[in-house]
Amino acid sequence: ARVGFANVRQVDIAKEAQCGFGTITLRWGTMAQLRRAVMRAAIQQECLPVIAAGLGMGDKDAKKASDALKKKALATLVA
Repeated sequence: ARVGFANVRQVDIAKEAQCGFGTITLRWGTMAQLRRAVMRAAIQQECLPVIAAGLGMGDKDAKKASDALKKKALATLVA
């Protein structure tokens, strides 16, 4: 949420998690797989800014969130 869903990079996640870049790549593989995991976690934790960004980018996992959660996320953009 701090850097924005569109700006997330594997190297940043590795740094935040205090692990090596290879660990991130080994666990999640491609950037697409990592983004999917990030969005799924955002939905589970109701991280509204990340969900809203995903919706704006047309992320397929963000679109799968409940209608109520999507509405709450999008409301953060106009608040």
